[in-house]
Amino acid sequence: MKGKIVTIIIAVMAIWSIMFLVDSSRCNNYKEPIFSIKVGTYKDGGSAKYVGVFYNCYKVKTPNPDTIFDDECSESCFLTDYVVTPWFFDLDYAKNKINK
Repeated sequence: MKGKIVTIIIAVMAIWSIMFLVDSSRCNNYKEPIFSIKVGTYKDGGSAKYVGVFYNCYKVKTPNPDTIFDDECSESCFLTDYVVTPWFFDLDYAKNKINK
């Protein structure tokens, strides 16, 4: 019985590790995560929050400093970065992580 419990715990941790590593590597390559669920968007240009198991992925859009904003400003007016954070950290933490 004890061996089954240990096997189940190891299997669950292995599955979680694979999910985290896949989402983390996709975010590092500027792609949306696969195993996280999009739970919200922000009105700061299109930032979004994705929630995984014990981690968050943020799609952070910041104004491009090389662009002059006008009425016809499109996606090129914003820089898009993806950040993986621990579960209870917010968008401000992700923005600060990008600026460092």
